[in-house]
Amino acid sequence: MCSIEDRTCELKYDSGGTTEPSVGETFTGDESGDTGVVTVVQTLISGTWAGGDATGYITLDTLTGNDGEQLTMFQDNEAINGSTTGDNCLTANGEGQVNIDGIFYPRSLLVKLRGEWYCVWHYRFRTKQEHLDEQRIDVSERDRGKE
Repeated sequence: MCSIEDRTCELKYDSGGTTEPSVGETFTGDESGDTGVVTVVQTLISGTWAGGDATGYITLDTLTGNDGEQLTMFQDNEAINGSTTGDNCLTANGEGQVNIDGIFYPRSLLVKLRGEWYCVWHYRFRTKQEHLDEQRIDVSERDRGKE
């Protein structure tokens, strides 16, 4: 199966609010305006959420505003606002690193079939094979005169 590229951001944080962010929450940079949706809240490196001194990493996807050339998001020491945890739910410790995964086919060469992405070549193979499977005729022994 082929796919479009998938961009995620690893955001390191070093302080913030007293409530742990949740998966599905949208983060917005207070100064940059960059946004991303939380997909993974990784184990804390140190501190606690209750104490307001939690440090660790969070993974985001559905990114907007990232710097395409440097592959970074947010700014060092930028307050990050959460859609459910509220303003300044954490502080970025350095710029978030954008990671790109997937097979890098231009979008014009990708086709979606039953919820899955295929490059044009695999799509043609897949649909041709399905067409051939439909054309096969199951002939019984009796129909062949071997009874």
